[in-house]
Amino acid sequence: MVQHIIARHFDDKDIKWYECEKCPYKAKLKATLKDHTTAEHSDGREITWYECAKCSFKAKQKGNLKSHITAYHLDENEIKWFQCEKCNFKAKKQFNLKKHMIVWHLEDEDVNWYECERCPLKSKPKSSFNRHVNVHQINQ
Repeated sequence: MVQHIIARHFDDKDIKWYECEKCPYKAKLKATLKDHTTAEHSDGREITWYECAKCSFKAKQKGNLKSHITAYHLDENEIKWFQCEKCNFKAKKQFNLKKHMIVWHLEDEDVNWYECERCPLKSKPKSSFNRHVNVHQINQ
């Protein structure tokens, strides 16, 4: 949620970017930069970047580049769609279909609810709950 708010509702010029000292990576959240530094530079190795042939996007993992190409550069008929069996929803990623099923088609009593300790929020998908918890951390 916080990353969505920062990424979508602020101009890039209004965001304080956190820049990696060892590579061109930059992040909108300090915690994200810390995760990057720990994951990518703890053993002193160089990062191999996978670059998109159609735009300036770069990724550290081939799978992320493949996801980018699917999301932004393939025509509708080139995409392997994951179709919901209960409605007209379709997704480019199986994970998104699974999340859709939990949110829209799973009965409330069958849901593993994630409940916030700081406010009354309850969330079905764990990813939404984790984004919500980050809002509390930023507002401290």
